[in-house]
Amino acid sequence: MQKCLLCNQLFQPNRFWQKFCNNCRNKFWSPMRETRRRPKLLKTCLQCNTSFVTKIINTKYCHICKKDIVKRYRIKYPERIKKSAYKYRQSHLALCRKRTRIGQIKLNNKKRFGGLRFKVLARDQYQCQICKKDISGKNMACIHHINCDKADNRMNNLISYCKSCHPSYHYTLHQYQFKTEKSAK
Repeated sequence: MQKCLLCNQLFQPNRFWQKFCNNCRNKFWSPMRETRRRPKLLKTCLQCNTSFVTKIINTKYCHICKKDIVKRYRIKYPERIKKSAYKYRQSHLALCRKRTRIGQIKLNNKKRFGGLRFKVLARDQYQCQICKKDISGKNMACIHHINCDKADNRMNNLISYCKSCHPSYHYTLHQYQFKTEKSAK
């Protein structure tokens, strides 16, 4: 015999994973099969005794109490948190690396340069157009909009710079503009 999670009546489960009696199952799950949604359940928090609505069957605490519990756990056991984060990084190392650098370059290429980043680098032969330094390395190239309009992604408006020349170009450009504005006043 097992207790139904919705009405708390005792019932004999047909399968070992069955959590609801036949009445509750027919009442809630049959219409939900068509929409593929879980029913919202009214639960009572064990800590503050307030009632809350949730779709998660096994939850015992409201979201406010759960936040406090997690916060206290992180303060009490920082080593466990670090260890679990380390385990996650080790087991998902390829995924973490893909998220960081490769995914970022692909996203930049698509969003900021209209998919032309690699074409511009190939056109400029992987060289900085100011100092002629080789920028074929992993983290070396910056693509610059010549007219400073980030929406204008034409091939003749994009140019490749190295990591050291690109900021210096912007710094000298803005420094000159600020000097002229101050001297005009």
